[in-house]
Amino acid sequence: GKAAHTAAILRALPPVDPTTGRFVGRPRGRYIEPFLGGGAVFLALVQSGYRGAAVLTDADSALIETWTAVRDRSDDLCMNIEAFLAVYLTAMPKVQEVLYYDLRAALSTPSSSTSNLFLEPEMFVAARYILLNRLGFNGLRRVNARGESNVSWGGGEKGTRTKTGVRHGVGFDSSALHAVSRALRGTVLSSCDFGTIVAEAREGDVVYADPPYAGGFAAYTKEGFSDADQQRLAVELGAAAERGAAVVVTNSAMATSLYTATGFRAEPVEEKRRINRDGAGRGGVGCILAVGQPPVEDGAASRAGSNAVPIGSTLESLAADA
Repeated sequence: GKAAHTAAILRALPPVDPTTGRFVGRPRGRYIEPFLGGGAVFLALVQSGYRGAAVLTDADSALIETWTAVRDRSDDLCMNIEAFLAVYLTAMPKVQEVLYYDLRAALSTPSSSTSNLFLEPEMFVAARYILLNRLGFNGLRRVNARGESNVSWGGGEKGTRTKTGVRHGVGFDSSALHAVSRALRGTVLSSCDFGTIVAEAREGDVVYADPPYAGGFAAYTKEGFSDADQQRLAVELGAAAERGAAVVVTNSAMATSLYTATGFRAEPVEEKRRINRDGAGRGGVGCILAVGQPPVEDGAASRAGSNAVPIGSTLESLAADA
């Protein structure tokens, strides 16, 4: 995923001034990310020294509610996750499987779920989101047409178990979640269509977009992401660059012509995708990293390497391996 080539993405963004913590030449600019997802790039940017304003959005309302809980109520969120795992990790595999599918079903009917025994109502959405990510197959996020998770349990025959019976990969590190909470302080978090926030990008802002890839998996929300959405995104990002924003986007190689047609410079990169049940099918795929050039500031997409800090923090890694 993104964490594998975060350094290349950071090099494509304007460099960060180590003294002010703002983008060089853009002291009033905001960092805008309309497809926040797991947040790997934003967290790496903060790790590299960025202390400026950030507007982080995503169409997945449950995801944004989770990020907001991490930012504002990390103590309560940790307590809820640990309460559930205290039961889950001491249960037999068959019981673990039942607990997982009960939690997954609670996405649409929380009041009927026995997971209410472990999760407080105010923390339910956020704790469930992180738990489903950790306990589901391959850490995937996928929903059906009704917006309900349909990712299978991650245990089963392929689950790796320790001598004590605890499967690797489902431990929880509260210190990591608290660190991410600190990184989120002062950020604006919102659930909205990408067009809403991209339209607000102005001169001096920096936009990084990582949409569902053209020709690839798109069922992160019940609405999906169509070819028309891909075209609309390319046009709107191009318009943001014309207004003076520095724009960087990652997408599949199939989208190359969409971005070169709107004045972007596209370079090939390779990324390993996880949306494949067969591990042999999760190899490298052709992708692009495209940079939109503001018309009045040629150096907007500087490739200064001093700020490239390839850390692997994402929302998916908040719960570290046991």
